[in-house]
Amino acid sequence: MLNISRDLKDLDKFPIPGLGVTCPDELNPFVLHCNVLINDGPYHGIMILLILHIPEDYPLTGPAGNIAPGLEFDSRYHAHIHEDHRNGHALCNDLLTNYASYFRVIDGGTIQKASGWR
Repeated sequence: MLNISRDLKDLDKFPIPGLGVTCPDELNPFVLHCNVLINDGPYHGIMILLILHIPEDYPLTGPAGNIAPGLEFDSRYHAHIHEDHRNGHALCNDLLTNYASYFRVIDGGTIQKASGWR
């Protein structure tokens, strides 16, 4: 739980443009709500609400995530979004846990703050 608190404080100190994160229930810091503004590609300018489920062994294991229920941003729009009508469409966990390599490409290998899980 200490890692989650530290990472949320880091987001306050080093905000990421187009990203807002909140913990809607202070008694359960393992569920975060995130507003994400898509800033490139064919969905540029679209804001989506993600619900992140942080595992108890975070940061050893990355989060699971869902598009908020009721938003029909699903596999028709992106191959890494899977049907889950109960919890909101699920994001492929690979997208959430192995994306640090993407940032290595775009930041020249320096892995800046907030460029992947710790």
